[in-house]
Amino acid sequence: MRRWAVWKAVWNEARQKYDKIPYSPQHYGLSTKKVPDWGDYETAAKVLALNPTRYAGLGLVMTDIQGVVGIDLDNCRADGHIAPWAREIVDTMASYTEISPSGNGLRILAHGDFSTDWNNHDVGIEVYSGHTPRFLTITGHTKLAKPMAQATPEALQALFTTHRKSGVPTANVIPLEMPELYNEMALPDVAGLELSAPVMEFLLHGPQAAEDRSGILHAAGVQLYGAGYSDAMVLSILAANDHAMDVAMAASKTPTGRWPTCGSSTARRPSPRQRPRRTCYLASTTSPQTPRCWPPMPSSRRQPPSGRTGFGSRTPPSSWSDRRRAG
Repeated sequence: MRRWAVWKAVWNEARQKYDKIPYSPQHYGLSTKKVPDWGDYETAAKVLALNPTRYAGLGLVMTDIQGVVGIDLDNCRADGHIAPWAREIVDTMASYTEISPSGNGLRILAHGDFSTDWNNHDVGIEVYSGHTPRFLTITGHTKLAKPMAQATPEALQALFTTHRKSGVPTANVIPLEMPELYNEMALPDVAGLELSAPVMEFLLHGPQAAEDRSGILHAAGVQLYGAGYSDAMVLSILAANDHAMDVAMAASKTPTGRWPTCGSSTARRPSPRQRPRRTCYLASTTSPQTPRCWPPMPSSRRQPPSGRTGFGSRTPPSSWSDRRRAG
């Protein structure tokens, strides 16, 4: 079964936790969307044995898998004891169960199928049956040394009914919140994507001089969706592409061609890609009446000479260059 790979723990500062990034035997990042790029168990185990300090363990990709259900129980184990809610699930499934890499959770693998992948992070449970691009880390540190058993549809439905988030509709609705971006090392190589020639040229070399920049960016997103990538993966691919981000940032400017300034109703704290522009923004922690600049000005430059207009004036300058001219 070519669904195995080694993985590396990469610290994610924003999430304050480690991302588990799968890697190929050739040491490049793998996409959970491209299952054919993965390998067999023997190859992955050999790579791990030869690189014990480089990789943290083995992983099984669950994308489009059939006949296998993976159940991930988080923060349910401490000092060798299993939380009652997790113990009930383990006893009900009565299938192969192992301890997670952190030692604080459990993994259950069973034969079976379910109509959807779902999770409840408030409880600490994730269930995967091949409907979303995912992979599970596998340790082999067994808690219940049993072969994989058959999970009946009734048992999987009871698990869903008991532990899914209450009040969450089961219909396939479009989420309005910002999806969590993938680590760049887990993204597919742009050069290997099946896209049209104009979109490929745009992503690799940027827009042509006479090209509709917003239109080609839109086309890139449409074609990535058409290739079967999820919302989070499409956004991650475009956010990691400098040419796509340049077009997106330019389109975010005001009709006058400038970024929103202090005092503007559309002003907001800039993203890391915007910050080098040194434009005066409203920080998210200040009131609309309190302008602040990003990056902050050196203290020696905050007060302009007497009688001149500058940062301390009633109407703050619209850009860093304006401030320099005013000061």
